[in-house]
Amino acid sequence: MIHEDLWKRLAAADPADVCTRCIIQHDASRGAYILDMLGQTYAVVAARKVIEKGVAGPTVVTDIHFYVSTAQYLLSAKDTPRSGEWVTEKQLAYGDFFFATPHPLPTAKIVKRFGTDVEAFVKAGAKLGGKRLSFGDAAYELKVFPRLPLAYVLWRADEEFPARVQILFDSTAEQHMAVDALWSAMHIVSTELLAAGEGA
Repeated sequence: MIHEDLWKRLAAADPADVCTRCIIQHDASRGAYILDMLGQTYAVVAARKVIEKGVAGPTVVTDIHFYVSTAQYLLSAKDTPRSGEWVTEKQLAYGDFFFATPHPLPTAKIVKRFGTDVEAFVKAGAKLGGKRLSFGDAAYELKVFPRLPLAYVLWRADEEFPARVQILFDSTAEQHMAVDALWSAMHIVSTELLAAGEGA
């Protein structure tokens, strides 16, 4: 799923340092880093090179985006508090270049699903433990990682304008991971929002 060197670096890392930087827990008996992400618990087990979802009868995660963003977060996150200042992808270093084609923000399916159903978006955000924000027609702060909140802002479709979704980042985001891992983190959130919106 990710380069062998990343697993080796993670296995060799000091758990106390990783937990402090990333605001997570370490289960020494399992050799696992425990993260709470979007209302679910995940275990990263470097020795087995897997990420597991759930506590009782955990299942192995297969989504490459989880592996890319989680590994980089655990290895690169800084012990830096969030600024509380929201910025767009264009304000991140290399964001203008990277998030153009072929790395567009993963918002198209979110727009299609929630563009005319703001109430379903509100319910989906709540299911993921999001914090309501006063942007657009509806917005949520969603913590994909403890030091990495993302804001999803929805403007509903009307007679004049099509629906639109904007993703915002705390201005410290690029201190914790590079833009490719941020892109993967956004894919995680978008996928989970869509799943939470099923039947909403």
